[in-house]
Amino acid sequence: MIFFQIFYKQQGMVGLFSDSWPTELLIRCIGIAILFLIYKLVNHNAHVRESPHTNAFDGCSSVNCIRCNGRIQDDNIKVIVDELNKENHSGLERVNRWYKGLGSKGDHKRQPTVMFFPDIVSNPGIKHDQFFGDIQKLQCNSDTILAEYKKVCDSMTESNGWKSNSTPQGTWNVFYLINQGFEIKMNSKQCPKTMAILQQLDNLMDDCCFGNACFSVVYPNTTISEHYGPCNIRARCHLGLVIPSGFILNVDDIQLRWREGKCLIFDDSYLHRVVHNVEDGESDHNLKRVVFMVDLWHNDLSEIEINALTKLFPASHCDL
Repeated sequence: MIFFQIFYKQQGMVGLFSDSWPTELLIRCIGIAILFLIYKLVNHNAHVRESPHTNAFDGCSSVNCIRCNGRIQDDNIKVIVDELNKENHSGLERVNRWYKGLGSKGDHKRQPTVMFFPDIVSNPGIKHDQFFGDIQKLQCNSDTILAEYKKVCDSMTESNGWKSNSTPQGTWNVFYLINQGFEIKMNSKQCPKTMAILQQLDNLMDDCCFGNACFSVVYPNTTISEHYGPCNIRARCHLGLVIPSGFILNVDDIQLRWREGKCLIFDDSYLHRVVHNVEDGESDHNLKRVVFMVDLWHNDLSEIEINALTKLFPASHCDL
């Protein structure tokens, strides 16, 4: 308070306010205002530090990646929304609320980096009965999918169609058949049976920039730090192909574990991460975790909403 008294007198402010403001009261008001500003600044910086999707890890190098860059082309969104409302007299209530900005910033659990669709009912782990038909198709063909993975896994280089995501520790490689809604024909030609299985799925998120299908390979002693996905309109399915011990998927502080030949489905708009530690006596060389990752439309969306979201967020080229 002494500092404020000195500053107040040096600036010649006594005469300015002395007729209507007691000196001590004015000094206290200035002090409270400055303390409030300091409090807001500290809390803002803390929020920035604690926002997982702002970290520099777990991304790719593509300038067109929706998830890593957190942005979409929205020049024509108003035009598309207007056209959708002309075509449909009902069923677009949530689309219109999203467009107006209601519910677009996430909630205390789900904070997707690009878009948040309002009133989607979800959980970190999604029950299999919501996607029974698609799960059966994937699990019944797991041997076929694994066989085609083995055909392309010998040389995980970019020239052979593989991409490497940055991680704070270890190695995480992916081989896309579909990336941001686009079929990567260079890769899909090498896995024709797997691509045919994908095309049989009822809920496959294709033709949408949030939809992907790929082999995802995490090496031993790798950490994929916690992050949010880009949206909350998809259900991410992992078909376990090669699952050594020690790998854990943590979604909203809930531990989920993969099993070979089985699907695991979760909502990646929740905070999630992957951790692996090689256990005593195990080899470091052959313990890669391999899953076939497929994005499905979230089960809480209607057909009208899926059609609208496909037009609003069409497939986007990602430098592949």
